[in-house]
This record gives sequence, structure tokens and C-alpha cells, in this order.
Amino acid sequence: MSRASDTIVYVLDEHDRIIAVDGPWDRIAREGGAPTLTASSVIGTALLDYVNGDSLRHLLSRLLARVRVEREPIQLACRCDSPTQRAALELELKSDDGMRVRVNSRIVFEALSEETATPAAPRSADTVQMLSMCGWCNRCFVDGRWLELEDAAARLGLLRVDIVPDFSHGLCGDCAASLEAEVHDRRTSSR
Repeated sequence: MSRASDTIVYVLDEHDRIIAVDGPWDRIAREGGAPTLTASSVIGTALLDYVNGDSLRHLLSRLLARVRVEREPIQLACRCDSPTQRAALELELKSDDGMRVRVNSRIVFEALSEETATPAAPRSADTVQMLSMCGWCNRCFVDGRWLELEDAAARLGLLRVDIVPDFSHGLCGDCAASLEAEVHDRRTSSR
């Protein structure tokens, strides 16, 4: 059974701690089977403490860092399931001051039947076993080219799968060329 969407807005400080919550947080927590996860109980806690899996935490922390640096909003689609509900989220991450991040989260719920509420074997990221990320610019290598992190996440559906692929780090061609040029310039100028 589907229900109309809800919107929650929350604000993160520069350390990704939740510092403000607006919207029907308490009702959604209660209906999702987490009645003790009230708005007042999450204030001051780290958002990433509520994210399951190192790879997904890494991905989200890089996206939060990116929105702070570039100060351009990022739109994402992801899942956030509870024991009794499947939730599709449409997120907008935005930072006006380069420190705080405002998260607008539009949530569309679908109640789970007794059969679907029982734990199933987790799905894997079918198309990716290991995701290569540039350690310098955070772009990801997907389908033979380097994509911006949010584009890679959207293209691969990384925030919609139960298991996010592991990340390996290297350098994209652009960053490798830039670093080589910088090293060359330093060597030349020190002679």
C-alpha cells in the first residue's frame, strides 16, 4: 500500500552532525518501527552513524564534502527502508556557507506486507564489484570514463541497492597529468 509523500528537512553542521530537524520526523520514525528515534534524540548525532556500510558512508561523506566545496545543490535518489516500510527518497543537498548542509528529503513510503517484511537476501550492485574513485578529485570510473561522483551514484543506482560496491582509489587521467605537471614545475624551479 502506497502513501502520499512526506518531506523532512534537516541541517548538518561542518562535522555532519544533525543540528536541526523540521517536518514530520517523529511520526515517520514511529510508523517506520523506530519510535525512540525522535527528532530531539538525533540532534547532535552524526548522520553517518545511521548509515549502514562503510562504502555507503564513504560515498555520502564525499558527496557532503563536495556540496560544501562547490556550493552547488546535488539531487539524489535513494532507498531508506525500515522493518515495516520501504521508502524511496529524493534528496537535495545544499550548502550556502560551505559548512552547514541543508538536506531536503522527500519520502515516498510503501507499506510492506508480512511476506515482504521478512528479511530477504541482500541484493548486490549487479553491474559493479569494485568502484574506482580518483583519490584527488573524487570522480568515479564508470563505463570507460570518469564521472562526477553524484553522476556515477545516479547512473549505477548506488543509493538504491542494499550493498554498495567497495571503492578502490587511484588517479584519473586529468589529475595524474596535473600532478605530473606540478612535480615537473617544482623540479624545474628548484634547479
